Amino acid sequence: MKMYLLKSSKIAKVSMPYKYAFYIHHHGAGHLTRALAIAAQLPHNEVVFFGSSLATYKDVLPEDILTIELPFDTPSDSDRDWTSSELNFLHYAPLNVKGIVNRNDLIINFFKNNNHCLLIVDVSVEIALLARLCGIPTVVVRQHGDRSDTPHSLAYESASLLLAPYAKSMAQDIEKEFMPKTFYSGGFSKYSGMSIEENSSSENQIAIFFGQGGTCFDWPLIAQIRRDLPQTSNLHILGTIQNYKAIDGVSYYGNSKDAYHILKNCGIVISNAGHNCIMELGDLRKKIICIPAERPFEEQKIKAKLLENAGVAKVVEEKDLLQANWLHIIENTKKLKIEAWEKLMNPKATFEIATQLKKLHSQLFKTLSN
Repeated sequence: MKMYLLKSSKIAKVSMPYKYAFYIHHHGAGHLTRALAIAAQLPHNEVVFFGSSLATYKDVLPEDILTIELPFDTPSDSDRDWTSSELNFLHYAPLNVKGIVNRNDLIINFFKNNNHCLLIVDVSVEIALLARLCGIPTVVVRQHGDRSDTPHSLAYESASLLLAPYAKSMAQDIEKEFMPKTFYSGGFSKYSGMSIEENSSSENQIAIFFGQGGTCFDWPLIAQIRRDLPQTSNLHILGTIQNYKAIDGVSYYGNSKDAYHILKNCGIVISNAGHNCIMELGDLRKKIICIPAERPFEEQKIKAKLLENAGVAKVVEEKDLLQANWLHIIENTKKLKIEAWEKLMNPKATFEIATQLKKLHSQLFKTLSN
């Protein structure tokens, strides 16, 4: 893995024709997973990844993709004069944080030496606007949620293209303003293209599946779900539970690298509504019980409702967990039709996204192809 750290002078020496730079938000692993899936359809020697904590994932980063590790933008102990500052046109704008200066310096130095690149932003209004102020065209990744605020509107307006990594039928009404420049790819995940025929699932095998972005699942909730289910059912836990204690009829795997083989044997999956987890379950054609987690802009609550309307999920709110009758919920979930996923998922999504990026790059930099 080629990786550049804090010394921007190293960036200045890079002279390869990088066309596609991805800014990857560090919260959870979903943004990186999405970038990897799209980058797999692009020439790796034209791709750059920006992000904090990318080194954590060095085992999955391709060697031939340039990776630029950015310092965090949060105050450190040495930032003694930092202050928070709320602005109506930015989401995050503290003062006197050295990490922000250092990361912007790295990004701008890259732009100075690669001014014919597109920046795909997943996710940060501030980075999208920084690039636009440098004259670098951006592709902004949309997310579900109430994102009608001024910062999001500025990022969307300044972008050359918006990328919605879901089906157009999953669009919200508030997306109409920028819909003409939005590419709806349909759903995709790291499981796209895998054979669904191998998906030999049983509705007596039930998984609880969650990512690294935070979750409501804990040992008392798992014990409660187990008590409500018949003895013929088995629970499979994919995700890290603090202080987990063994329970009869429950198999605990933690963050297993073998999640695919466990999930494909489960007919029903209980999950939060994080985008990548949901898309993975969509590719595996699972019936979902969705527990939307609290997230900024009500992202998961809105996504869960859209999934329920599409007929692929039942929704249980976090506030109702203690009173939930899980046997009743499971029986209702069995009535869902997995065929409804066909309209939401697109096995060619990443190829089509890459095609859009190449087309946009050619349109914006016409002289490069002459």
